[in-house]
Amino acid sequence: MNKKLMTLAVAGAFAAPAAAFAQASNVQIYGTAYIEYAYAKQGVGAAGQLNNTDLLQTPGSAIGFKGEEALGGGLSAWFQCESSMDFRGAGSQPQPEPAGTQNSGILCGRNSALGFKGSFGNVYAGNWDSPWKIYSPAIIGTNETGALGLSGMLYGNSTSTNDNTSPIVFERRQNNSLNYVSPTWSGFSAALQISTPQTTTGITSNATVGKPRTIGIGLNYTNGPLIVSGSFEQHTNFAALNGAGTQKGTTDQGYWGGIAYQFGPVKAGGVIAKRTFDGGCNVIVAACTGDGSVTTYGLNIDWAIAGPHELKAAYVKANSTSGANAAGLVGNLVFNGGAGQTGGSQWEVEYLYNFSKRTRISFGYTALNNDTNARYGLAGFTAPAAGQNQSAFMTSIKSTF
Repeated sequence: MNKKLMTLAVAGAFAAPAAAFAQASNVQIYGTAYIEYAYAKQGVGAAGQLNNTDLLQTPGSAIGFKGEEALGGGLSAWFQCESSMDFRGAGSQPQPEPAGTQNSGILCGRNSALGFKGSFGNVYAGNWDSPWKIYSPAIIGTNETGALGLSGMLYGNSTSTNDNTSPIVFERRQNNSLNYVSPTWSGFSAALQISTPQTTTGITSNATVGKPRTIGIGLNYTNGPLIVSGSFEQHTNFAALNGAGTQKGTTDQGYWGGIAYQFGPVKAGGVIAKRTFDGGCNVIVAACTGDGSVTTYGLNIDWAIAGPHELKAAYVKANSTSGANAAGLVGNLVFNGGAGQTGGSQWEVEYLYNFSKRTRISFGYTALNNDTNARYGLAGFTAPAAGQNQSAFMTSIKSTF
């Protein structure tokens, strides 16, 4: 046989199965590669003056696998497994997320689920963003974590968490959740999430622990340049103010609403959020602290200047907390019975240069200011002492694939 014909025949023998596999398999690999360098003035800590320091962070870096199979009649089955990536190497510090978070170091630790979708919408189970976290980034579009992160002051943080861990966090990626996202009807859509308590033994009817559960619902309306969104979330038996072992019968609630509008190359958005925490006075008299709450506001502007140049600016304000006369420091919130001076503010500006739709660099600056009794801090850095301020310069590289 002619050598050229033999070569073609052998190549064809190998290519045919590969082509058949490619047609049968629709699994995709995707991800986000992000690394950020930041230099911060950390101010004074609880034990004294903190060093000015610099660090690398990789929040949002992830690699994922997803696939979908058409089952006929407009019905499809799908799966997604997304995991965190860390480019900093062994021995790096954890990502800037609160204690008890669940997304780091495990396969499928980020948005991961199995479900069905069709004309009825999308139904799925797994570890997924809450309706709060699904809709809020479209209004406040700056970084959720990292040195420029605004979610810490706005919503308690933006992170993966399991039931009553990190109880003050409302912008959650909720483990062990059942989810539904509706189709879009004339610009309107809705999302629903219910977590499962993952507790089958050890809780009796007279226990003080109770079964933790999250329920969230979100609504969105998008019409051309206009976006209007909002979400409500309820945490049952979380005991944010009283701690583990005393949560049965407590109900914490939060809501946010926001609007964004695109004015040519400029997109402007604003949100208001309120979180209320049950002090347990009606159910746990011995541990009662009184209910507590906090209201926050955020403004954001994205300006696509020209060509690859982009500018972002944002401002967040947290009012003083109210109530909870004996709770003290809870996460980054200080409760002092409504005595005041527990609020703060943060502003930031970021310049971005977009090499392409997938790759860009950025440079930014942020400053965080605490009231006399407040203890908010920049993501990834040591929390300051009450009333101390922090600031940071940052630069980052981001590429999606």
